[in-house]
Amino acid sequence: MAEKTRMIAQNNPLFQRLKAKTESLQTTSKDQVIKTVYADPFGRHGVVRGVSTLGEIVVPGRETLQRFPRTGAYPFHFRKTFTRASGPISRGETPEIEFVKTTRVRQRMPDRVPEPLGFEEWIYRSEAICGESLFTSSPFKDCECGEALTRDPDLQELARHARNVISVCGLLTELHKLGWLHEDMTTHNAMVYLKGNQFQPVLIDLAGSVPLSDVPPGERDAKIRADFSELFRELVLTQFFIGALNNPYARQSIRGIDELFRPEDVLKLARLKSSLNEIS
Repeated sequence: MAEKTRMIAQNNPLFQRLKAKTESLQTTSKDQVIKTVYADPFGRHGVVRGVSTLGEIVVPGRETLQRFPRTGAYPFHFRKTFTRASGPISRGETPEIEFVKTTRVRQRMPDRVPEPLGFEEWIYRSEAICGESLFTSSPFKDCECGEALTRDPDLQELARHARNVISVCGLLTELHKLGWLHEDMTTHNAMVYLKGNQFQPVLIDLAGSVPLSDVPPGERDAKIRADFSELFRELVLTQFFIGALNNPYARQSIRGIDELFRPEDVLKLARLKSSLNEIS
């Protein structure tokens, strides 16, 4: 199988483990799944009825290679399978739209967005990112602010998470300077991988992205702040435990506490707000 000379996040342990899996496989007519990344459930009243969106790492089969030759440039790739219950589909974000918008953004940021490889009615394919999402690295995943503030997280883990979030904030700023809003910037949609001795951020799930030129001038600042909101919440929670960081994004997140958190949580964060004068 042909190898691509430049691949995002190829020289790390996860890439090597997945690549080793492919070496024992024979090419078949259908794709072969080597890792399930996520399987979003759907249902009602607490009863799970199925999977709404499925993300998998696959080795392309002959049918895929014939229909999407670019997949042959990679030993494996990411395959996202939608259903009618998928959140993106309900917002009008089809595999085709994700392909088109990601392609446009990637033309401006080739090393920070995974290469789109093809789409079908219910399937989107792209380069696989062998890294970790901010959601995975967050000590505060799946909890409200009040609960997060009562936790006893590992300080080394927090410092690593803060570094990752700050690196993604820098990449998001670059996206804005190039004239695009992400519009779905969550901790799930930002990843970090190790390249040499440096951690590199990557943006994914760009189906909802929009050109800033399409946003009325009076709304642009608010839209940009909204793009940062979840990242800034993570930075505020992290700094609550490790102290205020002397970093522009960290300071900006503290200044936005009143907008980012509920009044009862703002009171608990008062000490962090008062520290701004010490680091400014």
